[in-house]
Amino acid sequence: MINHISGVILKSHPSKLDEVKAAIATHKNAEVVQEDDHQVIVIIEGNHANDIVDTIEQIQQQSEVLDCTPIYHHFEEDSELNKPLESAQCH
Repeated sequence: MINHISGVILKSHPSKLDEVKAAIATHKNAEVVQEDDHQVIVIIEGNHANDIVDTIEQIQQQSEVLDCTPIYHHFEEDSELNKPLESAQCH
């Protein structure tokens, strides 16, 4: 199985930020990881790219969301997630 992880920035009017966060909380595969007065950074996980896209589309439909900007996407096989990281060497 392949695991997908995406990050997005959602912007809203400051008075609507709590409503945006509440909408995100209804998605079991999405989590607010950072926020300020008018935007949140959200991590979305799924087994398929379509899981990510579906969640983003549902969140974007919230009237409180003014903008949604993708900032990161990564995917890899389950078998790769259990391998130890190799040490990075700087020269």
